[in-house]
Amino acid sequence: MKIIELKHAVSTAEEVVIIGKINTINESTTRDGQPFISVNVEDATGSVTGRLWNTKEHGFEKGMVYEVTGTMSEYNGRLQLIVSDYTQILDEAIVSSFFTSAPKSKEWLIEQVNYYVGLITDNDYQQVVQTLLTKHHEDFFEYPAATQNHHAYLQGLSYHTVSMCQLAESIMPRYEMFDASLVYAGILLHDLGKIVELSDAKGPEYTNEGKLLGHLVLGAQWAKETAQTLGVAQEKSLLLQHLIISHHGRREWGAAQVPQTAEAELLYFIDNLDSKMESIRVFLDEVAVGEWTKRIPVLDGRSLYRHKKN
Repeated sequence: MKIIELKHAVSTAEEVVIIGKINTINESTTRDGQPFISVNVEDATGSVTGRLWNTKEHGFEKGMVYEVTGTMSEYNGRLQLIVSDYTQILDEAIVSSFFTSAPKSKEWLIEQVNYYVGLITDNDYQQVVQTLLTKHHEDFFEYPAATQNHHAYLQGLSYHTVSMCQLAESIMPRYEMFDASLVYAGILLHDLGKIVELSDAKGPEYTNEGKLLGHLVLGAQWAKETAQTLGVAQEKSLLLQHLIISHHGRREWGAAQVPQTAEAELLYFIDNLDSKMESIRVFLDEVAVGEWTKRIPVLDGRSLYRHKKN
């Protein structure tokens, strides 16, 4: 048996080995009621549907990397892999090659978050933020910010958060109406609920909590509970909760409430700006100078023209 890249895969009776990441797992039945498992196996060159026939049992985990053995066959004009065996790969060097991470190191992200926590001069807000970020430290610096569209890679959550803090730091000195401590606290906590809304960092799917409550409500609940435990005044707690539940800006975009303070409006604009710019960057990176991008969902399906190198 030989290890092949999927771009070289052809229909053959010989067994081959694919090293790839499992993106989806589906259980189904044939027309005559026989159970089978379908998995999407992806390597750096392509993807293929793998089938495990006549079984309900499997040991695959979404988002994990496996050495998959089987034969390639053609069905309805497309290749599929009939799986005979598979083994999870635990070698971190191999596994890491299948995942994209934030363009900055985890150490840099931690340093930046600590810096912005330090800019929260209000002791109450700082204690709430510090308590929650300490409690959820590992997940906060590992999870993506989304499953698609923006910052959908490892450490994307903390990278997006730091980027927003940087934007706030550059904008707030131009105006006098903002409570800077509240703004930084809101930014640092606004997406924290995603560590429960999403199932895990490497193969994220929406959890029951994510579908039924969502990260805005989850984050606001944590902020309220932590503020109560620390004895923070109710108005401060309400203001912080409001930033979290309103940061999507509009109800039709998922906000539980529209922004009703200057700080909430600023947080909404900064979040919208950073998420859109990151999505634009990803689409521009896919095309050469002088070419147009695919339609970009966050821009209502508009395409953009790439006229310069990065």
